[in-house]
Amino acid sequence: MKVITLQSLQGGAGGTSLTANLSAACRRRGHSVVAVDLNPANELRLHFGMPLDDGGGLIAERKQLQALDRYAYQTDDGEVYIPFGLSELSTKALKLDELQQLFESLQSIKAAQGELLVFVDIASYDRQLAFQCAAWSTMMLHIIEPDPRAYPVLQRFGSGFLQALQTRCRDCFVLLNKSAPQLELNRDIFDLLRAELNPELLIPTFIQRDQHVPEALATQQSIFNYSLGAQANVDLMALAQWLERQLGIPSP
Repeated sequence: MKVITLQSLQGGAGGTSLTANLSAACRRRGHSVVAVDLNPANELRLHFGMPLDDGGGLIAERKQLQALDRYAYQTDDGEVYIPFGLSELSTKALKLDELQQLFESLQSIKAAQGELLVFVDIASYDRQLAFQCAAWSTMMLHIIEPDPRAYPVLQRFGSGFLQALQTRCRDCFVLLNKSAPQLELNRDIFDLLRAELNPELLIPTFIQRDQHVPEALATQQSIFNYSLGAQANVDLMALAQWLERQLGIPSP
């Protein structure tokens, strides 16, 4: 099992959408995939067509996390996803022992093909959860959007927090999302970030801004199911291939 944890470095950078759509890209490449929502906003489920009034998920089953079949769902494409869920406690993250139970239960899933890939979405503000998840993560992807908040956010990220994460998860990378080279400010900040970031930390591919992404979310499906010709699909497939190489796993 390979665990890939995604966290936006600033709110709205697209971590949840990337978790859903990158896992969909890897599923299309033949991998067995599980997408897990550890963000109390409980929005990952919206990418998989889960009814808005369905409150099922981790938070409702936190006393029985070993019983994976109680809170895991599966799409028609064969992708498994685990929503955070809704309840009077839905603003509270899982405790450390509950996280351990969750990751142990995920290890019981048998991959139909190749190695199981688990994609975990966590909230941008939750550094404690990021540090805890790092202990179970094979890789951590930190998502940043080239907007005016990006540079100070990146400075805070690099001032000790990154080093703390790397004591638990050696493979931490930064992914530039929502690149829009036709917009001057976005292009300038994008170039600044690429110049400032350590090349060993920066993922060589990036995701361009694509209107198909919010449109797909509005219809509660992945970009691949919404529009095969979307530019985001090309970028996501390139990212999935990079991920395979970095993790040392062949495409089935």
